[in-house]
Amino acid sequence: MGLYSISLYGLYFLLIITIIYLISILIDAYKVMVWGYAPYIRSGKKIVNRILQEVDFRDNSVVYELGCGDGRFIRELAKQREINCIGYEYSLAPYLLAKLFNFFSRKKVKIYYKNFFNENLSNADYVFCYLMPKPMEKLSKKFENELSPGAVIISNTFAIKNWRPKKVIELKKRGVLSNKIYIYIK
Repeated sequence: MGLYSISLYGLYFLLIITIIYLISILIDAYKVMVWGYAPYIRSGKKIVNRILQEVDFRDNSVVYELGCGDGRFIRELAKQREINCIGYEYSLAPYLLAKLFNFFSRKKVKIYYKNFFNENLSNADYVFCYLMPKPMEKLSKKFENELSPGAVIISNTFAIKNWRPKKVIELKKRGVLSNKIYIYIK
């Protein structure tokens, strides 16, 4: 097998991977537009760092990131603290990015390709989410039913309807979104 054949097979492989990735992006766009899922938008590094400064994460606690995207929040948290970090992502493209970034990370976190609405959150000491208002409203019922008293919920940008935050961290406004971080205690 010559160098030309190997190069040709490599190009075919890249083409197939690119097509699969584009199809997954189209499926994710459909989920956002039709089912109301949250789009893949990363929490900014400044926001993540501010949360890590403001919230006292206890060592050996359990932190869930719901709709973790590429897992930036839980990866940063795991670098700084001895914490059991678990992320759930139901969109294929961000999930694959999370797995790739996690592979190269110094501290490993658990990332699952699952719908977090179907997962039990009762072990969570902390929950972080950056989701749209509709999923947040649906999650409020899940939080009430599953989280233990004292569990901390951290929401980037979107408040939980009919819940009173213990603390609101306001960052300098950039763009359309509010740049508020809502911290709740069940």
